[in-house]
Amino acid sequence: MCRRVRRLIVSGLTCAFVLAGCGLAGPTLYPISGIVLHNGQPVPEAEVVLTSESGSPKASTSGTAVTDHEGRFTIESGTRQDGLPKGRYRIRVAPPNWRMPMPNEDHEPAPPDPTDNTPAGVIPFDYRTEDTTPLRLDLTGPVTDFQVDVSVK
Repeated sequence: MCRRVRRLIVSGLTCAFVLAGCGLAGPTLYPISGIVLHNGQPVPEAEVVLTSESGSPKASTSGTAVTDHEGRFTIESGTRQDGLPKGRYRIRVAPPNWRMPMPNEDHEPAPPDPTDNTPAGVIPFDYRTEDTTPLRLDLTGPVTDFQVDVSVK
C-alpha cells in the first residue's frame, strides 16, 4: 500500500510539472537592434530604453540596452532575453546612469549638465525622459538596423 501511495504521488507530481510547463512560454519576443545617431554620427555609451505604451501596469513591458563604441544596440527584456512582444513603445535615449535633474524655482526641468563629457552627453534633453521623448516604435515583428535619430530637429 505504501508503494502504491508513493507511485501515485510521484505520478501526480510528474503530471503537475509537465502541465505547469505547458502554456507558460509567454508572448513571442521580437528582436530589436539598431544604432543611435546624433547629426549622422553614432552615439556610443547611450542607454536606450523601450517602454510599452500599454495602459495596464500589469501589461507594461520594457527593454534596455547600452550602445557599443559604434552606437549599436540590441534590446534585452527584463527576462534577460533579446526582444520584446508586439506593441507600441516609447523610446528614451540618455547618457549612462543619467537621472532627471531637479527642477529649478520655476518648476522647469534643469538643462542637461554641460560638464557631461561622455559621448552620449550630446543627446538633447527631450529624448532623455519618457514624458518628453518624441520617439516611438510600433513593433509588429523583428526589427534590425533600426535608426534612432536624436538630432535636434
